[in-house]
Amino acid sequence: MATLRTTITALRVSGSHENITRTLQRELHASQRPFAPRVRAAILNTPAYGPKHTGLRVRIAKCVQTWVVIRGDLVSAGVEVDASRMPSGQKALPLYLDGAKAPWRHPLFGNRDRWYSQASHPYFARAVEMYGPFGGRAVQRAADAITAAFDQQAG
Repeated sequence: MATLRTTITALRVSGSHENITRTLQRELHASQRPFAPRVRAAILNTPAYGPKHTGLRVRIAKCVQTWVVIRGDLVSAGVEVDASRMPSGQKALPLYLDGAKAPWRHPLFGNRDRWYSQASHPYFARAVEMYGPFGGRAVQRAADAITAAFDQQAG
């Protein structure tokens, strides 16, 4: 069974680094596919009360993205809510909604005379926890496939 470190070292020695790195990136992106829709659905399904809604959950769901980084020995893949894509003044709201930051207070529908303490609704960990082992297995499959392709080229 190949490890990513072994595979990366073999890539450097072989000179076919770019093609196989692209393959590894493609496999890692594929392993990330189930995460983003699951996180978006969890965000959109957090409870909302009252007759009026501001669209906050939709804005946060649009910020979900997956990523893959391969730099030297570093191989990393993940899913995140990229708060930098939120409108100005709302960049901390994904963390508040998930409960990573303390509950926050805000004017009730813009009425500065009425302030509301917003409860958090953790969404992120619950949405991805069941995929943890699958992600690791997908990475291992990608490393094995690339190593097999490398061995076939070398042999």
